[in-house]
Amino acid sequence: METKEYKIIKITKKHGTNKEAIAEYMMEYTDSPREAYTEEVLNSIIFDAFSDYLDSCSKPSSVLRDVLNFEKILCYMKDDLNYFKSIKDVDLYKCLLGALSKVPVRNSNGDYINGFTAKDWK
Repeated sequence: METKEYKIIKITKKHGTNKEAIAEYMMEYTDSPREAYTEEVLNSIIFDAFSDYLDSCSKPSSVLRDVLNFEKILCYMKDDLNYFKSIKDVDLYKCLLGALSKVPVRNSNGDYINGFTAKDWK
């Protein structure tokens, strides 16, 4: 993963599924105006970060489970108990951000895992 992807994961740990936080980081990262980061562009950035993480993590299946679980949580947060009808209304990219926010950075011994290092968390 690149520094950008590590930073996006760090942002999700602080801001959850807030796409605006990703846009603010990208504006700073690229020195571009906010208008450059449309919903479609942000979704592409989120998908790329998620894909890059999946390619580098030790247990990709658990990350995919987190996406599905987050999707269910979003449905219930909408007070919609009929999960299968409301699933089409869920923002997949918010689910990806939710899963990224749960990415383990350290193991139980306190060692960095999944490609993370101390410099990523300064």
